[in-house]
Amino acid sequence: MKRINALTQTKLFLIIIVMILTAYQLWRIIAFINVYGGIEHDGGWMLSISRSLAETGAYTTLVSTIADPNVPGDINVDQKFDIQAADGRIWFFTGNGIGPASIVPDALVLKVFGSSFWALRAGPLIFFTLFLLLTAYLLYELAGIWAVILFNAYLFFYPHLSIFLSYEAMG
Repeated sequence: MKRINALTQTKLFLIIIVMILTAYQLWRIIAFINVYGGIEHDGGWMLSISRSLAETGAYTTLVSTIADPNVPGDINVDQKFDIQAADGRIWFFTGNGIGPASIVPDALVLKVFGSSFWALRAGPLIFFTLFLLLTAYLLYELAGIWAVILFNAYLFFYPHLSIFLSYEAMG
């Protein structure tokens, strides 16, 4: 009985350490949420496809990257060809580096939570939290608690991996 109690206390201690490290990473992200950004890192092109899907059911983007809005198709700012509808929607957006695996869940989050400042960041923050917890579990199983601590130290000393990628509005 004493051994089971000691084992339970050890596991509880490790869970508390993981929760503290995860909470610290989230606190740091939320503290810097207004510091780093820009149109691309705030959802711009990618988010417009999810928003269009959530609001109208159309898998298109409202962000035109064609210099002349009156032409049905042209070379965009990335030197790729885009097809543009009369209402300004871009079909088959070639500058997009993501697909339905990201667009559809983002559209679902927009449909459920709306498009306020925090609602747009809810999905990425939730998934980043789950990523931290899953990574902590896997690292603990493979290499112990020091691997979890080292991983969190890595995120601390290499912040641009976590600071903007974890809260990028539907990024």
